[in-house]
Parts: sequence; C-alpha cells; structure tokens
Amino acid sequence: TIVMNMDKDGWKLEFADGAVMDGDSVEHIKDAAQVISQYCDVLALRSFARFENREEDYSEQVLSQLIEHASVPVVSMESATRHPLQSLADLVTISETGIEKPAVAVTWAPHPKPLPHAVVNSFLEWIQITDAEVTLAHPEGYELDKDFTSGIGVTHNQKEALQNADFVYTKSWASYTHYGQHLDVQGNWTVSADKMRLTKNGRFMHCLPIRRNVVADDEVIDNSIVYQQAKNRVCSCQAVLKTILETQ
Repeated sequence: TIVMNMDKDGWKLEFADGAVMDGDSVEHIKDAAQVISQYCDVLALRSFARFENREEDYSEQVLSQLIEHASVPVVSMESATRHPLQSLADLVTISETGIEKPAVAVTWAPHPKPLPHAVVNSFLEWIQITDAEVTLAHPEGYELDKDFTSGIGVTHNQKEALQNADFVYTKSWASYTHYGQHLDVQGNWTVSADKMRLTKNGRFMHCLPIRRNVVADDEVIDNSIVYQQAKNRVCSCQAVLKTILETQ
C-alpha cells in the first residue's frame, strides 16, 4: 500500500482542459493520473467537499477526472458527495442483525463545525435499495440534495423520527441550501438515552469518529453498534478490492 497526500507529497494539480499552465498549478490531472497508475493495480481516492462552490463540489471534478484519465480501476474512499465504502459497511452491519424490513431513522446531530454531506447522501442512496422504511430528520435549513432524499419521509421533529425505529443512523452535515454554512438550530438535537427509549430497542449507528456528548451521549454510544460498523469497514473494503483484482 502506498499512501500519497497530493497537497503535500505531489504538485498542485490543474483540472481544466486546454489550460495554459503559467500559474501556480504544476501538473495536470491527465499526467498525474497516468503516472500514478503505473505505481499500483488499484487507485483509491479520498477527496472532500471544499464548501466554496456547490456546483463544483457536486460535479465531483477530482474523482471523475481521475477515473477518466487513470489506466487502473479507481475506488472512492469518500468524495465530495458520497462515501460508498462506508455505506456498504453500514448495510452489512444492518443485515447482520437479521431484522427484516427495518425501520431506520436518519437524523442530523450537532457538531462544532460544518461537515460534508457524503456519508448521509450515500447512506440514503444505498438504504433505498433495501426493504427498509426510512425517515429523515433534520432542522429547518439542513435539507439535502433532492436527488438523495426523493421518496424518503422527512420531518423536522427528531423524536417523531425515532419513534419505534430499529436503527438510528446519526450524522451531522452542513446546509445544502445555504451551502456549507453552519446555521443556528432551535432545540436540542443531541441523541440521548431518553430519545433512544422511543425506539424499538433501536441500534445506534455512526460512521466514527464521534464527538461524545455533542452528537450523542456516552450511554448511547457505549450501547451502540458503532464498533461493529467500524469492523465491517475492513471486510467491505477487502471484498471490493478482491472483486476488482479478480476481474482484471
């Protein structure tokens, strides 16, 4: 395994076609992708939303151009809009409980800083291919891209969403409408033990790391399945890499 932080271990990249590179960009993505492809059998990319331009982030410029110009398969380890390996691990974790047609509450939670949409977008996209009944809860102003929430029941009442849920997937994210902003929120959205008692012996889920007693109380986290999720990140990644390598 080779780990390369492009902003520290490489050159400043240019992405525009036909660019006259007489500024601070030293290498074009076309060239970087071809060179790095010669180092390995699979490329795995992690790129985050910059929260400077919504259209640019949601175009997935970095990931899409790496896929276009690389000569080996590319795996997303998280992009500006999706986190598929996390979602695969999440679905494996839910399936391991044996609960058929589960009720899943996906809820926003507070955080000291604005966070990307990738995890919640991806989970909502993936959970809809299952038989789960999904409810999304968030404060007003924290609506997500409708491409990911179409067909999902949405409420601004967290307790309503948690009622009789089998799973409570909790994540913080920045505003999509007011892109990247950290809006003021009325009420307490931290997931507490009292709120979890509204569920049907619900399992608490989070992608980790988690801010204790901000996103959720200690008691909630200590009685959750977050470590099972974390363990499944390993086997889900292994399964993806094995499948890719066996089909080359």
